[in-house]
Amino acid sequence: SLSIIVDSSECSTTKCKRIGCENSSIEHPEWDGEYCSAQCLSVFCKEAFEQWVKKHQPMS
Repeated sequence: SLSIIVDSSECSTTKCKRIGCENSSIEHPEWDGEYCSAQCLSVFCKEAFEQWVKKHQPMS
């Protein structure tokens, strides 16, 4: 499961980096304070990877 329990004292005023998410990001040692949850991080990475693959596919 991609859930995480967050202490509200760890929340920041910075918005989550994932497009479409309006939540505040949380302080996490591996996320650089850019995401609100593991789910948003996962979706962001998936979308970034899909865009990279699309950009690097050979033209037909």
